[in-house]
Amino acid sequence: MGLVRVDLPEDALPWRVTLDEQPLRQRAQYIAGVEYIARTFGALEPLTWEHDALTLIFGGVSTAALPLHTYRAAKELWSRVRTELDLPVRIAAHLGYVRAVEGAGTLSGDALEDCRRLAAEAPRGHVALTEELALSLREPEKREIAALGVGAGIDRIVYVFPRVSVASASTAPAVAFDNTQPHWRRLRDYATGPDVRVVRYVGFPLQKKQPPALDIRDIFVASEVELHRRADARARPLDEFEGELAQLPWNGRAIALTDGGAQPFRELYARARSLVVLGDPGSGKTTLLRWLAVTAASGTFTHTVELGVPERLLPVPVSVGRLAEVRRGLGVEGVSVPAALARYFHDRSVAEDEASFRSQLVDELERGRCLLLFDGLDEVKSEERRAIHQWIESFAAEYPDNRFIASSRVVGYSGLSLPGEAVEAVLRPFTDAQVERYVRGFHRAYVRWETGAEPSGNPDADRLLEALRASPRLSGLAKNPFMLSALALIHRAEGRLPRHRVQAYEIFARALCETWGEARRIVAGDAMGPTIAYEEEALPILGELALAMHEQYPTGVAPEEFVLRKLSDALSEQKQVAGAEAKRAAREFLKRAGEDVQILLERGAGAWGFLHLTFQEFFVAAGLHASERFNELAQQHLFDPRWEEVLRLGVGYLALIQKRPKAAQKFVTDVLEHQESGTRSWLTRLLRKQVPLAALLAAEAGDALPAALQERVARELADWLKIAPASVAEPILRDLALTDFAPRASVACRSLLTEQYPLVRAHGATALGALRSTEAIDELIAAFADDAEDVRKAAVRALKNMRSDATVEAITARFADPNPEVRAGAVEVLSHFSTDLSTTLRAALQDSDERVRATAVAALMHHDPHDALPLLRAAAKDNAPSVRQNTTLGFLRFEAKNDLENLIDDNNDVVSLIAAVFLTQVDPASAAKLTKHKSALISQISAERTLKHSSIDRRLAALRSSNERTRIAGALALNQEGDPIQPLLDAVSDTSFPVRFAAATTLAQHKRREALEPLLEALRNETFRGREQAADALGILGAEDAVEPLLSAAESENRVAESGSTAALAIYRALGALASSKHVERLEKLLERHEQPCNASDAILNALWAIADREARRTPGASP
Repeated sequence: MGLVRVDLPEDALPWRVTLDEQPLRQRAQYIAGVEYIARTFGALEPLTWEHDALTLIFGGVSTAALPLHTYRAAKELWSRVRTELDLPVRIAAHLGYVRAVEGAGTLSGDALEDCRRLAAEAPRGHVALTEELALSLREPEKREIAALGVGAGIDRIVYVFPRVSVASASTAPAVAFDNTQPHWRRLRDYATGPDVRVVRYVGFPLQKKQPPALDIRDIFVASEVELHRRADARARPLDEFEGELAQLPWNGRAIALTDGGAQPFRELYARARSLVVLGDPGSGKTTLLRWLAVTAASGTFTHTVELGVPERLLPVPVSVGRLAEVRRGLGVEGVSVPAALARYFHDRSVAEDEASFRSQLVDELERGRCLLLFDGLDEVKSEERRAIHQWIESFAAEYPDNRFIASSRVVGYSGLSLPGEAVEAVLRPFTDAQVERYVRGFHRAYVRWETGAEPSGNPDADRLLEALRASPRLSGLAKNPFMLSALALIHRAEGRLPRHRVQAYEIFARALCETWGEARRIVAGDAMGPTIAYEEEALPILGELALAMHEQYPTGVAPEEFVLRKLSDALSEQKQVAGAEAKRAAREFLKRAGEDVQILLERGAGAWGFLHLTFQEFFVAAGLHASERFNELAQQHLFDPRWEEVLRLGVGYLALIQKRPKAAQKFVTDVLEHQESGTRSWLTRLLRKQVPLAALLAAEAGDALPAALQERVARELADWLKIAPASVAEPILRDLALTDFAPRASVACRSLLTEQYPLVRAHGATALGALRSTEAIDELIAAFADDAEDVRKAAVRALKNMRSDATVEAITARFADPNPEVRAGAVEVLSHFSTDLSTTLRAALQDSDERVRATAVAALMHHDPHDALPLLRAAAKDNAPSVRQNTTLGFLRFEAKNDLENLIDDNNDVVSLIAAVFLTQVDPASAAKLTKHKSALISQISAERTLKHSSIDRRLAALRSSNERTRIAGALALNQEGDPIQPLLDAVSDTSFPVRFAAATTLAQHKRREALEPLLEALRNETFRGREQAADALGILGAEDAVEPLLSAAESENRVAESGSTAALAIYRALGALASSKHVERLEKLLERHEQPCNASDAILNALWAIADREARRTPGASP
C-alpha cells in the first residue's frame, strides 16, 4: 500500500486555546483540503482523523504505478496545505504492507507505525519520504528530492521534498546525519547509474548515431532456472539406506534435494541466500546480476515487489576478473576482499576515501546487510582461478549473514563454496512467453530512446515475433537472451531476419562496420570515406585480431598492448599503412571500435575483448576465409572443442556468405571420412568424433549441400547414436533440432526404435526427443509397451520434449489402451503438459493396474495442493505399495507433515522408510523423535540425521564413541563449513574399516590425500557394499595415482561383463575423471568384453569421451 500521513503540530494552529474564528476557519480548510486530495487520489475510506493528523492509504493502482501515485498524492497534499493554506504541516510518505484486523474493520501493520514515526520526525513544511518510496521513483522525480539523514525511529535514510540541505535537518531533530549514509548513497547511485543500469547495445545507423542505451528495468526478463546437480558423496546415506532406495523407480536423494525442473528465479532467490548462477555465453548471467544490483539499490519496496523478499540490502556489484586485477595490483600478500573492494570502487569514483569505505563496508557486512554480486568466476586467469575462488570463499565464510550471488559459465566452473544452503542453478533458455515479453519491452524502450516519445503501437514487435514463429531455427536462436537482442537490432535495421545464424552474424557485423565510416576511415591520415570496406578492410583486420586472441587469450580478453600490436600488424599487412602511422591507425581504430560502435569493449583496466565471444569466433572464421587459410587451420583443430564454433561458422560462411557450395561439400565430406592415425586413432575409431562434427557442419551449410550428402550424413549420425552415450549425444541433437537438418536426422533415427538391442532403442527414443521429431509421435507412444524399462522411460522423456496439440491429441487417445504400460506412459507425458486435474488423470487414479495408478499419483505433485492433497490421501490407502510409495513424493512436495507421519508405520518397509526420510526433510526436528522408532533402520538413520544438525561438540563426541555406528555417523556429519579436519585425519586410522571409510569419503570432499588409502581399501574389498561410494569419492578426490587401482578393479569386476554393476559404473565414472589417453588401450579391452551395447559399455564410452574432452581443453589449440 501507499501511505501518506499529514500531521499539523499543535502549536502551528492553536484553535483549541483561542476564541478567534480565524484558526477555526483555517482548520476547517485544512481538513477539507486534505479530504479532497484523499478522494482525488482514491484513498481508502473511511478516513479516520487523529486530532489534526490523518493517514491516507492508497491501494487502487497497480504495484508498478503505486510509488509514483503515492508521491504525487504527497506532493499535491503539500501544495494544497503548505502553499495555499500556509500551514507548517509535517507530511510523511511511505510504501509498505498493511493488513485488515479481523472483525474490527481497521488496518494495522508496521508500515503504519513507520509512517506515523516518520511524520513526527519530518521537517515542518516538507514531505519526508522513506527510502522505500524515494528509491522506487524514476529519475525525474528523484531530482526533486534529497537525502536528509537517517531517521531515528525507522533506522533508514529519510528523503525530503522539496530538496533541502543537510543543514535543514535542524527542523527535524529526530533525523540525524549518519556517516554510513554516503556509502549507501554512492553504492546505490553506482548501481542505478549508467555503468550498471543502462544496457548499451551495438548501434545501427537509425535515427541516432550512438549505440542505443536502454534502461535495464524496461527490458529485463528473468530466465527460469534449473538446479545444477553435482555428485556429492556427503549426500549419500549409509549402504543399507542405499540398498532400500535402489529398489525404487526414482532417486530419493535427488528428490529430497530439489523439486526438479524449471522454476522462476524469484522463487529460488527467496529460498536461498547464496546462489551460483551458471549459464552458457549470452544466457543473461551478467544482465541478471546487474538487474539484481539495480533492484536492491531501488529500495526495499522494489526488492519486495520484484523478488518477494522484504530486505533492505546494500548492492555490491563486482566483476571478478577486474577484482582479481585489483588484487594483483595491490601486491600485498593476504590482501582482504574488503580492501580490494575499497580499491575497486575507488577506481570507479564510488569510494573517495578507501579506508573509510572499507571500514563502513565491513560494518555493513558484519550486520548482514549486503548483496554481494560476483560476476564472471570463469573470467579469471586459469592459473589463479582456484586461489581467487578460495579468497572469495574465505570472505563469504567470514560474513555468512549476507546474500551472495556469483555467476559463471558452465564450462570452466569447478565449484564455489558459499555460506548456508548454497544453491547452484543454471539459467534456462527463454520460453516463448519470455521471448515475447522481451521483444515487446525492447521495442517500446527502443522507440522511447530513439524518438523521445511513447510508442503508440508495437507493429515492429509484432512483425519480429511473427518472423520468429515462422522459423524453428530463428525461434531457437531467440531463446538465447543475447542473440534475441541481436536479432531485434538486426530486424530493426534490415526489416527482416535470416534463416541461418551465420547470416545473422554477418548482417550484424556488416552493419557495425558501416557505421565506422561515418566518423573516420580505418586508416589514419586518409580522406574520410562514407563506409568501411567490409570485405577488404574490416574482415582481414578484425579477423587477424580475433584469431590471435582465440589462440593466445582463450577467455576472450587481451591486454591493450597486444590488441594494438595485432591491429598494427594487420594494417601493415594490408599495405595501407606502416610503422608509426600504422600504430596511430591502430589506436584510432581501437578508439572507434570501442567508443563509437562497441564491436570491441574494454573488459578491464587496459584489457579488451569483442562485444561477445560469439563475435570473436565469427571474425576468426570470416577472417580465415578472407586470408584463404580456413582449411589449413580447421584441419589442425578438427576435434578441439574451442574451435568447434569456428569450424561451424566457417562452413556456414563458406556455403551461405561466400556462395561456394562445392567447397563446403568437399569440406563436410572430408570431415565425415576423416581418420586419425597413431596414438590419436581412438578418437575416430572408438568415439567416431568425425560423425557428429560432420552433422553439425552439414546443418550450418543447409541446402547448399546436395540432398544425397545430407542423407548420407544423417545415416552416419544414426549409426553413431547406437553407441554414443546420451550425455554426449543429447547436446548435439538439441543443437541440430534448431536447424533445417533436423527432419533428415529424424528420419534416420526413427529406424533405431526397431533395433535388436534395448540400449540402442533407448538411444533412438532419446534422439527423437532431443530432435523434437513430431513425426515420430506414434512410434514413441508404441515404445511405451517395449519390454525394456530403459526404452519405455526414454520414450516418455522424448515425448515430454514435444509439447504440441498433435502430441496431446495422440497421447489422450491412448488412455484407453489395453496395455497398462502405454496407459502409464500417457499419464506421465500428459501430466507434464498440463497442471489441470483433467478427467483422464482422475480416471487414471482409479485404473485397474497399479503401475498406472502409481504414475498418476506421482503426477499429482505438479498440481495445486488444494486439489491434489485429497487425492493423495485417498491413494495413501491403496493396496499396492508402489502407489503408496509415490504418495510420499506429493506429501514431500506440499510439506504435508501429518500425512508423512501417517505413512511411517506402513506395513511395507520401503514405504515406511521413505516416509520417515521425507518427514525429516519437511520437519528436521522430527528426526529426534524417530530415533526411538520400532524399525532399527529408521531409528539409525534418524539418529544420524539428528547428529548431522547437532553442535560441533556433539559431532566430535560421536567420533570418539566406543560404538562403531556412532563413530561412522560422526565422521559423515563432520562435513559442514568450518568443521575441523584433524579429527577426520585421526579417524582414517580407526581400527574399524567402516569408520575409516566414512572419514575418507568426507575428507575426499576437502581434496585431502589422506583419504586415498581407505578409499582404495574399500575399492579392493569386493564384498563391501560401499564400493560405488568409494569410486565416486576417488573421482572427487582427483588423485591420479588411483587410476591403476581403478583399472585393476574394473578388470577384475566379474559382473561388468554381464550387467554393469553400480560399483562398476562408478569405477568408470571415476576413470573418466582421472584417466588419460595413455589408459585408452586398457579401457578399449574392457569395452571389447561387451558383445552388445549395454549400460557398462555406455559407461566406458562416457569415460573415453570425458578423457578426450578434458585433454583437449587442458591444452588450448590442440586435440588429445
